[in-house]
Amino acid sequence: MVNIGGSCGRAANSFLDYCVLIFWSLKLNLVQDVDYIIVGLGIAGTLLSHKLMTKGHTIVVLDDDNPNSASKVSSGIINPITGRRLVKSWMYEQLKEVFTHSYKSIEQFYETSILKPTIIHRTTTSIKDDNLWRTVALNETQFCHLDLEEKPWEGRINNYISFGGLAGYRVDVPELIKCVKSHIETTQSLVIESFDYSLIEFQKEHVVYKEFRAKKIIFCEGWKAIHNPFFKYINLDPAKGEVVKIEIEYPPIKAILKHKLFIVPQADGLYWVGSTYDWKQRDETPTPEKLTQITDTLKGILKEDFKVRSHYAGIRPTTIDRRPIVELHPKHSNLAIFNGLGTKGASIAPFFANKMVDIL
Repeated sequence: MVNIGGSCGRAANSFLDYCVLIFWSLKLNLVQDVDYIIVGLGIAGTLLSHKLMTKGHTIVVLDDDNPNSASKVSSGIINPITGRRLVKSWMYEQLKEVFTHSYKSIEQFYETSILKPTIIHRTTTSIKDDNLWRTVALNETQFCHLDLEEKPWEGRINNYISFGGLAGYRVDVPELIKCVKSHIETTQSLVIESFDYSLIEFQKEHVVYKEFRAKKIIFCEGWKAIHNPFFKYINLDPAKGEVVKIEIEYPPIKAILKHKLFIVPQADGLYWVGSTYDWKQRDETPTPEKLTQITDTLKGILKEDFKVRSHYAGIRPTTIDRRPIVELHPKHSNLAIFNGLGTKGASIAPFFANKMVDIL
């Protein structure tokens, strides 16, 4: 502060000190104390918000309300056996115990339906593929069904050798996000806006963002964490995916089909179809090229005509080692990140949301 001499100066200095005191007093009175600030309301931020609220913690959530977030575009399928080599999903039994309990408790809390056991009807398309499937199915009898009593897709698709079944689950991710978001809104704890990293202020035991002061800020931003200056070191490797929703002219089928693509029945009578992978594009704009790729594949699969009703794109927050990121910042312990759920968010998010709470 500039020091002004003389009696007039002393009066001016006193007045300036008074103004500064008033300024900080007003600022402190405007600050809203919460336990945690959560950035992002995809499946990671949604589950973390729910768990913290049910444990009695106060939160504020900042979200940009992106309609093309990976969580909103995803099918919500939990598949126990995945990949071309048909291997059991990482940590599946441990994850299953947690996600079944978590989703069921959420269903009871919000009086809704989130998790549904389902049989994923998968095809084999070559002798090599068929032999591999039968070998895996004999070793993983808990999850694999060599013989299906009902084959609703039989006779309606092309180019397959046999059908099998996988005992999986379907998570209604949009319903999950909607319920938790509504609950957050009732406490006036949701702010719809993009996050500005430059406005973070670090205090000894707190972190301040605009009018909010918290113990910690937890970033659940999905792929957009690549723009977070505090977590430049994490190994995110985002993968863009595009999907379509189609109308099929023949009578509706309720079974999920995995035949080159996933074809997933929706509540509105349409079918979710996808997905593609692109590790180069970093935008959420659907492209004509991927639309053609999906529809050309569908034409080879379906015997009946179909109509594309909508086309979406989202970017999955995949990591180089395909493992989630749940940690505190190495320098700023009041910053944390929960990210990297990739293609398996529906199955791994509940388990690692618990881990995030433990770390906090």
